[in-house]
Amino acid sequence: DNGLYFRTAPPDVLQAKPLANLILEDGADRVVVMYQNTAYGEGLAKNVQKNLIAGDVPEGDVLLIAYDEKGRDFSAEVNKAADHDPEYILVIGYDESQSIVKKLNEKGIGPKR
Repeated sequence: DNGLYFRTAPPDVLQAKPLANLILEDGADRVVVMYQNTAYGEGLAKNVQKNLIAGDVPEGDVLLIAYDEKGRDFSAEVNKAADHDPEYILVIGYDESQSIVKKLNEKGIGPKR
């Protein structure tokens, strides 16, 4: 390695399993997965959904919501999430996640503090 360090991100299939397991261990009933509409976001979201369904969460209780990662206002997506009445929300994103979590809190479905 000539003294160099490398970081390799695991594939979506591998990342999705522990994410889904955390949700399942908490007793998931209704889940929203909000993800940036990119190959990364979609791949990870669909694999999380697959693992949740395999873990006995009914397919209709797992809602996937794609969003534009370059967006500024995520109100439509947050309203759609709220309409699903989720117990758990997974946001797959980067810097825009901060704005999404803020909107989730404003809607009363974000992280409780």
